Amino acid sequence: MLNKRQNSILFSPIKIGPITIPNRFLRSPISWGDADENGFPSQNELDHLVKLAQGKAGLIIPGFMFPYKTGRVFLGQTGMSTPFHAEKWRKTVDQIHQLGSKVIFQIAAGGIACRYDCKEQLIKGPSTNVFGRNDIHELTRMEIDEIVESFVNASVFATSIAGGDGIMVHYAHGYLLSQFASPASNQRTDEYGGSVENRSRI
Repeated sequence: MLNKRQNSILFSPIKIGPITIPNRFLRSPISWGDADENGFPSQNELDHLVKLAQGKAGLIIPGFMFPYKTGRVFLGQTGMSTPFHAEKWRKTVDQIHQLGSKVIFQIAAGGIACRYDCKEQLIKGPSTNVFGRNDIHELTRMEIDEIVESFVNASVFATSIAGGDGIMVHYAHGYLLSQFASPASNQRTDEYGGSVENRSRI
C-alpha cells in the first residue's frame, strides 16, 4: 500500500509558475461566508484552513476576497482591501507554511452580482440597464482605474503582508471582470466595450 502511494502522481510535487506545490491536492476557493461586517475572517475559517494543511493539502485557496469595500458580493465575504485585512491572515499563513503547504489568495469584485444585503452601496457595473435591471450604475473611467488599482493593492497586501504565495484573479461566474468580458452585460461604447480586446482591457 505504501509503495502504491509513493508511486502515485497525486503525491508528487508540481510547479505553478515559480511556486512548488508539494502534491496535487488542492483546496478550491470556497467562501466560508462568516466574516464580520468589515470582512475580517472568522477564527473558525482560519482554524479550518490550518487543519487542511495538517491533512497535507498541498495548495490552499481561501474563498474569494473583495479588493474594495463596495465590491463586496455579500455580507460575510472576506476582504483584502486594507493592510489590516492582510495582517489578520499572517499567523494562519505562517502556520500553513510550517506544515509544508502553500497559499494562493483569490481576489474578486462583485459588480452587478453584489447582493441586496449590501444595499448600503450603489450597484455598479460595466453598463446600466442590462438584464432588465434599472438599479445598475455604469462605472466611469476614473472608477475603472480605481478598481484596477484596488486589485493591485489587494495583491500586494496578500503577498507582502499576509505572506501568500500567489494571487488568483477571479474572472468568471458573473462577477465584475467577467461582466466586462461578456457583451450581454458590457454594452459600453468606449475603450472598455465592443471588441473582445476592449472588453478584456480591464
